[in-house]
This record gives sequence, C-alpha cells and structure tokens, in this order.
Amino acid sequence: MVIGLCNCGDDDPNTSETATPPPSPCELDFADCAPDIYNFYCWNQGPTKNHHVIGGMTIEPEFYNACVYVDPSVTWDTEVRAACSARCENSEPGFVCNPMNFSSVEPPDNRQTCETASTMNASVIEQTLGAPAAAAAEDLPCELGDDCLDYFSLAAQQALSTPPTSTVRYTADTLLETVPMASLIMVQGNAQPTPATQTLSGEAAYTAYSCGYDACPIYLPQLDLAANGAFSATISGGPVAPTVTKTFTDVEISLKQPTMGIWLPNFDYVIFPPDSLVFNVSGLVSGTEVAGENGRYIGEHIVRGYVFGTLDGGLSLSAQGEHSLIDFDLYAEFAPE
Repeated sequence: MVIGLCNCGDDDPNTSETATPPPSPCELDFADCAPDIYNFYCWNQGPTKNHHVIGGMTIEPEFYNACVYVDPSVTWDTEVRAACSARCENSEPGFVCNPMNFSSVEPPDNRQTCETASTMNASVIEQTLGAPAAAAAEDLPCELGDDCLDYFSLAAQQALSTPPTSTVRYTADTLLETVPMASLIMVQGNAQPTPATQTLSGEAAYTAYSCGYDACPIYLPQLDLAANGAFSATISGGPVAPTVTKTFTDVEISLKQPTMGIWLPNFDYVIFPPDSLVFNVSGLVSGTEVAGENGRYIGEHIVRGYVFGTLDGGLSLSAQGEHSLIDFDLYAEFAPE
C-alpha cells in the first residue's frame, strides 16, 4: 500500500515509498542509542602519542579502534577509555602506547555496531564433533565479538572493524592456497538424481593463537574460492517447463569481512558460529529461462549455521546449503603456500 504524503517542494509528490524518513533519535544523539557493542575511535594524542615501530620506521595511527559494550545513555566514554587502556597495555611487541593518554573517545558518525558471533550452542557442537570437543569449546577465555581481539596484532584488530583491502591477507600469520582437486562444490537440483560436481581453487589466510586454553580464537581475514569451470543443476520449472537445466559459470565466493572463530588445539578442530561468515557471491546463470531469471548475479550470503573444519598443517572447511530448488555441499582444503 502506498500512502500519499504532502508535496515538500519536489517536482513529484512524495509517498511512503519514496520519501526520505526522518532521522532516528540515535542518529541525532548517541545518548539515545540502545545498549549494544559499538565501535569507537580512541584518540591518543600529545607528546607520547601511540606509535608502532616497524622495520625501524615509526607509524602513528590517527586513532585506536575498540569494540565495547556500552549503554549510551550513561557515562559510556569512561568504559571506552578503560577498554582502550586495557588493549593498550596488552599491545603487541613494537607497539608503544600510553594507556593514560587517550585524550578523547568518540563513536563513528554512522554509530557502527560491532559484528558479534552468536553464542555457542554446546549441543550442536557435541552432535557434530562429540562431547569432549564441545566441552573444550566452552573453555574459550574471551568473547569473539569483544576481547578476543586482544590476542591479535593491531593490524588484525583494525581489519576486523574496517572494510577489507587487497592486502588484508597479510594481516594473518599463515597464507594458504587450495590443494589441487581437493576443493569442490556439489550442487543438486530438485529434479536430478545425483549431484553435479565442480572443483574449486583459491586462497585463504589465518592466524591461530595458542592462548594456553582448550579453546583459542582463530582469525580468518581471507577465504576466496572460484569454480574451475561451469556446472549445472536440473530443477522443476512448473507448468511452463516441467524440468529446466540451469548452468552456472564464473562462480566466485569471497569472504566479505575478516572474522573470528574458535580453534580447539587438542583436536585440531575449528568452529565458526552462525552468522560469522559473510560472503560475496557472484556468477552467471544461463539455460532455459522461465521467469527472467537468467543473467549475472552479485549478492551477499550469510552462513546462518555452524561451519566446522580442521586445522592440521593446513585448513579444511565444509558447509551445506539448502534452497527450495537446489541443495549444495562445499568442501575446501587449503595448504600453506
């Protein structure tokens, strides 16, 4: 339903579908925002401003990123300063920081909230990896969406709270490439008896931190996969076409944003909780057209379930997906470059 609104001076009348909504109270005043984990800038200025010594060169970042749970309606800046100071005191070697010198803290203009992984469900982990692994996962000494950041370098911390760049893979300790013929995607349409398979190739990068507990955080800044050729799926086309074969070409899957998961050192398992893996997916769809569905697609895919894998010299991950017309299984095996 479209409800007519008053004409505010434009050439055409505004409607509920075209009018620009008024800003929310949170957009006008941070004190009106709901309690949440927000991203903050901590300014550490003055004669002892924080700096990072790399190869004898001094790098002075303009601000320090922090993700902190606050209630904006109270004295949130005190909590942010405390979090920035704690992170400062635990900085990586070569990073010089005065924990008492944060001259100001402020939320970004867009009131950016930090992405947080879902709470781990021990029963789901137990069903997949067994009770000992589920018990180990509960030993994680930090929160994935908050202080687990402190185990990683400043570059990794900044990568987790900013859009990725072409060099984000170099914020990880280990760079990987797919093992030839070991990574593949299997797609099965609802009108075909067996799945179609296509191999994948690509790159990944990770840092697994040995934190001394049965569960430790793992940092994943890059995971890129591309199909090595075309593959097809046969689906029901309804009354127009009882069965339709669709062909997919130029399929690429890339991690949209660096993320973190859990590493179980005693089992060599890795676990990424629901909603922690967000991918950009692109490809070209062709074949018998039923309703104008052919063409190039570029979209975002959030993995809503758990993703399990192994970390044993390399990295292996598997994921499943279901659609009303197509199911898929993806397996990727990476080895150090």
